[in-house]
Amino acid sequence: MLNIWITTEFGEEAYRPTEETLRELAATVGGSGGPFLYMIRLGFTEEYTFYMHGKDAGFSLSHGDGISERSSGKAPVDLATAVRVMVGWARQNSGWDEGVDWVQHRSAPAGEPVPDLPADVREDIEGHVREMLRAGFVSRRHVAGYVEERVPGAVSAAQAQEIATRLWDERLAEQASWAGMTDAERIRDLFIAFNDLGIVARENFSCCRECGLSEIRDKSKPTSRGFLFFHTQATERVVDTGRLTLYFGSLDNYSSLDNNGGWEVVDGSDEATTAIGHEITAAIRAAGLTVDWNGSPDAAIEVEGLDWRKRLPF
Repeated sequence: MLNIWITTEFGEEAYRPTEETLRELAATVGGSGGPFLYMIRLGFTEEYTFYMHGKDAGFSLSHGDGISERSSGKAPVDLATAVRVMVGWARQNSGWDEGVDWVQHRSAPAGEPVPDLPADVREDIEGHVREMLRAGFVSRRHVAGYVEERVPGAVSAAQAQEIATRLWDERLAEQASWAGMTDAERIRDLFIAFNDLGIVARENFSCCRECGLSEIRDKSKPTSRGFLFFHTQATERVVDTGRLTLYFGSLDNYSSLDNNGGWEVVDGSDEATTAIGHEITAAIRAAGLTVDWNGSPDAAIEVEGLDWRKRLPF
């Protein structure tokens, strides 16, 4: 399975497709599928995009990461090459973009002088950026925007982009030595599987428990029967502690504001929530991870002993 979501202009969709499904949908571009195909990587922000457009005698390709964008040159790309490149992009294979004459867009002009920041400002910013990159739920544009806003008026757009690109590349070089599947990727795959099983699962979702509980229901489908999420504060903690806090429940059993501004559980049964909790913890243990949960529908699930290494996309 490819960790992407695909749609064509005429509405054909595929979630975590096989390579064969990607190939079949790509073959419809310029014909029954409409003039373009669009992909996003799952588990990252929606800024990691790839487009395939029908073109005379072939196709044109473009992709972006939120801070830069590239497109194929004037020469059309044949279907076999387009599919190979898209599969490589989805899998983040080394050398995935070879064989296409790419044209760079939306990047800082080469050789543009970027003045140094004061040492104390730079050290503060770089420390926070490295924490963001370790958590992994960011794009380069997000990082550059954060850098520029960290000390208002003190950091230029060019300085922000230089820091974002340099530290991003530093993290990419570090993760190049990682072998096999990481714990963060095991969690990602579990959440994808839970979504397939009717449990609305979101990583790095909302700012806190209360907001997450009030917002997760909006992500459900008519067939959804439960929910699971961890919020941004939990993401920050797992990087340092290896302990990830998960909140869950039945979609018939959710928190709502009471008349006094507090939180109460309404419209549901403890039995339904407990059953969802057992289903979640069993799957986590089956993935080889350690779980701490006392079986209460009111208690969060804790996944322990994680070595949080979440790969950034190229």
